[in-house]
Amino acid sequence: EWQDAVDSWIEKNHKDDEQYHPPTEVSKLYFDEDGEPRADGGPTVAIREPKSAATYKTGETLTVKAEINTPYAVTKVQFFYDGNQVGGDVTSIPYQKDIQIASTESAGKHTIKVRAEDSAGNDGTGTVTITVV
Repeated sequence: EWQDAVDSWIEKNHKDDEQYHPPTEVSKLYFDEDGEPRADGGPTVAIREPKSAATYKTGETLTVKAEINTPYAVTKVQFFYDGNQVGGDVTSIPYQKDIQIASTESAGKHTIKVRAEDSAGNDGTGTVTITVV
């Protein structure tokens, strides 16, 4: 097997040279003690824009940008404004959606939520609160 040949060459020629030895540990965030992908917890969702407590005026358009981390493939990302889904699912990078704040929107605090699902069937959410004036 080719890997055996590579390992043998490294052992013979660069036994003490750390740059030729790949890491042998795995991230415990995504993998369990046996090195298997974790199926618990789901994707982590970080909303990069807008920042929590940001202020917008009625009639403005805001762009929601999310970063999704999971050891599996992201299968869909959904965006919500005050509990209502905005547009269809986003299935590829960049995970973002424009939201038009209605000219009739009530002033006050409003919630933006992003929900991501991965190929293992796990889901995760991120939420920020904005203020409309």
